[in-house]
Amino acid sequence: MNPTQWLQAYATAICTARGDTNVMANYLPVMLTPAAMSWFRSLAPDSIGSWEDLKRVFTDNYMATCRRPCTKHDLNRINQKPSELLRSYIRRFSEMRNSIPNITEAEVITAFIRGLHHRELCSKFNRKPPIGIGEMIITANQYVDAEEAEVRFNEDTGTNRPPHRHDDRNNDRQHNVRRHDDHNDNR
Repeated sequence: MNPTQWLQAYATAICTARGDTNVMANYLPVMLTPAAMSWFRSLAPDSIGSWEDLKRVFTDNYMATCRRPCTKHDLNRINQKPSELLRSYIRRFSEMRNSIPNITEAEVITAFIRGLHHRELCSKFNRKPPIGIGEMIITANQYVDAEEAEVRFNEDTGTNRPPHRHDDRNNDRQHNVRRHDDHNDNR
């Protein structure tokens, strides 16, 4: 967690219990993890004169270690892996999306479809683009249900073959380029 946010939550809890800045400064060591407590003990004696000093030193020390929020560029790098089930892709995509502040629905939908390699679902979205994220996820979950039913059927019948619904267009394009080159070499 961002140290500024942590300190705000801590200060709110102390204020709710009717504590003041002296209580905040004196009670802080009780709330620290062992690693943070080691840092706190390493501070020079009498180097902290107020709650404001303590907040500044704490924030300066821990700001570099906090995880930064993801951006829409991170979301655009999420792609469905070859043979990855749709549910797994949706989960990875959603976890990333939920960590990104200030992103529009259109950007989310575009990134989801761009990273999607499920042939049938891509075709569906190309025919009728989703209006919002909710509609996109509902539609995707319908395909998840069908995909998982197929996997269960294959397991039950012992065929043990993965559902073949992934976009092979890149492989087809490479194959067509090779055939075209072979054809030109024979002339």
